Amino acid sequence: MKNCHQVGKSTMIQAYKVGKSTPEKMREPLYRLEDLMIKYEVLEHISTISRNGDNTLELNFIRWGDNDPKYDLRKWKRSEDEERAYKGIALTEDELIALRDALKGLDL
Repeated sequence: MKNCHQVGKSTMIQAYKVGKSTPEKMREPLYRLEDLMIKYEVLEHISTISRNGDNTLELNFIRWGDNDPKYDLRKWKRSEDEERAYKGIALTEDELIALRDALKGLDL
């Protein structure tokens, strides 16, 4: 599944170039909305840890942008109208193994 995660809420980003001589140039956006889109691809859905309405906590194997894929634990909002990734953590395979080993040692 290839998608983009939108950063920001409007099409006009409120960051402008500084030092231009004309008022028109001063109002030129510094960033285009397309430049702020974070591309991701869910390569494998591993598990849904919890669900609360449209919000889920999921463990996935994801490629963010052009980076190497990582194991990703984060909250998602998935509805008919929107798919949004919230804050989470991305782990390499070695980091995931170390986390697994640490969790085995807990008395749960």
